[in-house]
Amino acid sequence: MDEVALADLGVKDVAGSVYYGAQPKDERFYSQLRDLGFRSIISVDGKPPDLATAKKYQLKCVHLPMGYSKLTNKQEMDLGKAVRDLAGKIYVHCHHGRHRAPIAAIVGCVIAGELDPSRVDQIIKEAGTNAVYVGLISSARSAEAVSEKRLDEHDVNFTSSAPVKVTARLMSAMANPSQRLFDWSERLPVDTSGYGDLAKEADSLVILESLKECMRASGYKIRSTHRHQVQADGDYSRLLTDAFQLSKKVHDSFQANTRNRGEDIEKHSRPLVVELRGKCATCHEEHR
Repeated sequence: MDEVALADLGVKDVAGSVYYGAQPKDERFYSQLRDLGFRSIISVDGKPPDLATAKKYQLKCVHLPMGYSKLTNKQEMDLGKAVRDLAGKIYVHCHHGRHRAPIAAIVGCVIAGELDPSRVDQIIKEAGTNAVYVGLISSARSAEAVSEKRLDEHDVNFTSSAPVKVTARLMSAMANPSQRLFDWSERLPVDTSGYGDLAKEADSLVILESLKECMRASGYKIRSTHRHQVQADGDYSRLLTDAFQLSKKVHDSFQANTRNRGEDIEKHSRPLVVELRGKCATCHEEHR
């Protein structure tokens, strides 16, 4: 395969015929994937794949959306079976191609027996996966090969656009991280050992990224600015937008504290988390 062309696309290999990267940005990307010998795409992004363009270039799409927390056993087995059964070279992508996609590719390859687990940490390092995604990284490091029989018996219906409600899945993914932060903000006992600054930053990032995916899955455009500004109409969209933008402030406050210890976590972070909890409670009461 043309290594230069792959590098130009930002596509990296994991093992055998499995590669990962960012969401295809235009029609030319799909065309180049086909020309490089790819036949299958696994999207782990919340947003459904561009099926029309993929079909135009004879690329089969499988949609296995995932969040930023530790994968469930079913998600792991789905990925393993997809890696084993899909035809040709496989391109696994999320949105940016640095966090969920490499982890999904690793898990799928390890479970399918295509990747030596000793290479996992090196692949994560090369991908640039953020260390605060402790759940994702844990999934990659704990993955184990399963037998052909178990993969044969695993029941999964591969679809090009997942029928599950993405918003519900993402809300579920951030349930535990948000509960830990909310308990901490109310000074309640937190059911976890060593809930230090890095752990709080990790939880706040899961919340931020999950809400961002909710916005994207709902069709709201997020401008790439340091403020993550969005345009949304209607009560639900306003509440979701407010929570998303507030979660960015929460994460920024924990990140600043972790990096330079210059932030007063009691003065800045705790009040923001309390405010975020109120936003979430209001939205749940009115729209859940």
